[in-house]
Amino acid sequence: MPLSWTSINGLFLSIALLSAILAPVWQYKRVNQFSLWIIILAGFTLRLIPAQDVFLHEWDERFHALVAKNMGENPLAPSLYQHPVLDYNYQNWTANHIWLHKQPLALWIIHVSLQCFGLNALAVRLPSVIMSVCCIWFTFLICKLLFKDEKTAILAAFLQAINGFLIENAVGRIPTDHVDAQFLFFTELSALLICLYAKQAKFWLLMGIGIALGLSILTKWLTGLFVLPLFGLLMWGRQALGRLVFSGAVIGIVATLLALPWQVYILEHFPQEALWEYNYNSRHLFEAIEGHDGEWYYHLFKARMIWNELVYLPFLWLLYEAWRSKNRAHYFLLAWILIPYLFFSMVHTKMTGYIIICAPAVFIAMALFVQKMVSYSPNWGRALAVLMLALSIRYCIERIKPFEVDPAQREKLELVQKIDAYAPNAHTVVFNFPHAIEAMFFTECTAYSTLPTVDELLALQEKGYRVLVFDAGDLPEGYRRPKIELFK
Repeated sequence: MPLSWTSINGLFLSIALLSAILAPVWQYKRVNQFSLWIIILAGFTLRLIPAQDVFLHEWDERFHALVAKNMGENPLAPSLYQHPVLDYNYQNWTANHIWLHKQPLALWIIHVSLQCFGLNALAVRLPSVIMSVCCIWFTFLICKLLFKDEKTAILAAFLQAINGFLIENAVGRIPTDHVDAQFLFFTELSALLICLYAKQAKFWLLMGIGIALGLSILTKWLTGLFVLPLFGLLMWGRQALGRLVFSGAVIGIVATLLALPWQVYILEHFPQEALWEYNYNSRHLFEAIEGHDGEWYYHLFKARMIWNELVYLPFLWLLYEAWRSKNRAHYFLLAWILIPYLFFSMVHTKMTGYIIICAPAVFIAMALFVQKMVSYSPNWGRALAVLMLALSIRYCIERIKPFEVDPAQREKLELVQKIDAYAPNAHTVVFNFPHAIEAMFFTECTAYSTLPTVDELLALQEKGYRVLVFDAGDLPEGYRRPKIELFK
């Protein structure tokens, strides 16, 4: 009996996961010097296969994909409904025209991928997959630079490679998806360059930190500024105060030169939308936007599901170790975790993805804790290490679901493809369609999930539009007339 595609995917994922597990073991036994590259390859496989989901995910991938596609007409005018035929509320980011709900860089990057690989879901996800894999390497380098221990760095890279939360994020299965995945890339690149600068204070590294910071702001606004206290913490005492202030100023100026022009541009060309979005972003601090509320301990509670149930032990150990050792590297790591957790615990809007920026520090802390426990008590330490790694692997499998397939994905794509039979173009408008955003991505029509009045439909026809109405079997009789074109 031939293997199904799902079984083949599951087999490859299993092999990738097994390779990732064996790599740190080989490194520990000094059998294989290519452990890092095995882990990176496994991490790529673990991301690439779920990235092959054929349909766009609901939150928020479909919106990012459509805006990225529409940038082909004008990359400086991000739009959701490129040619709206109905009145819209510019404040509704799920149904408006000019779309400034996110900063533009991630959307530009996705657009380039769509230009290279065509209008398909994999092309939307490929940049995030590649950037997420690069972050595995960044984590290895940061850990090695801070703690001079390649074994710990290998283990941290392994934990990042198999983390189900980061994998789901990179392939668009969870909210904020590709924006967060690319934001993590630029913020972790900033952290890596800070570590390199601490080792060798070259001016080009200072410029690089500023560039990475500017790009992170162009990806997800001002949250990227959290790397500035990390820079100050790691460089405090290594440079005279005047030199430190100068270095910080260089970073800030370079970042501003990159990020500010876009802000000025949208305020000049789309002032109404820009001012609304800036205000909307600031409201996240004091209001639970879109029902995303939670207690102050929301992110601490969710940590057990993002990392694993034992992650609180490395957190507590790192607090103690930083106090005991007075080691600047431990301070750096602790600040990398504490700043996002403390800040977003105070913010009223709560979303799991907000703390993605501290993921590398969490993995490094977990790896340090495991190594410490093994050296302190070989038997009990190894048992604890195995349990912690097993929980991480379990969450990887649970989130990726390698042996499951969602038949609804294929059904939704086939439903959208029915529109292609009508040779849609910019003057084709589809109404009453359940997957309107996705339809506009995969075809050239304008689509709405709503159903206007019969008079409004006829008025659009008089303006030269071809109007199609999706009939799911519950369409009111008033719409069943020769002048209105229905499809199922």
